Amino acid sequence: MVLLEFNITIVKSLFLLSNYFILFLFFILSNIFLIFLIYFIANTNLLRSVNPIIDGIESLPYKKDVHVKERGSLSEIASCINKTSEVINQKDYALRKKDEARANWIAGVSHDIRTPLSIILGYASKLENNNDLSDDLKKHAEIIRIQSLK
Repeated sequence: MVLLEFNITIVKSLFLLSNYFILFLFFILSNIFLIFLIYFIANTNLLRSVNPIIDGIESLPYKKDVHVKERGSLSEIASCINKTSEVINQKDYALRKKDEARANWIAGVSHDIRTPLSIILGYASKLENNNDLSDDLKKHAEIIRIQSLK
């Protein structure tokens, strides 16, 4: 009888040990699944935050107006991209104003030069066609007229 009870105890112990192994294996597998699930959710949220930032960075060289929503864990980067876009737009505006001012200045200088030059051309032509002047002076008047035309 004692031997039978001992055998029953051994069988129960073996059964419990086999159940512990199965429970341990189930515990490990469920933890691995939980880790992958958390990784997938975190990675999806991170990609959702990164995609607008990447789009904003790609748009900067094309002088598009860039505004990235400043939210989530990457809000500081989005803020920097927005500031960079504003600086680029301000510099582009200043450069356009500078080019416009330069073009207006060149047009004004060109006008200021052409007015007296046309007077010089007129007098040079008059001297060149004057029969009272020597051929040497007519030659000088011709040189003045040709250089003024250039």
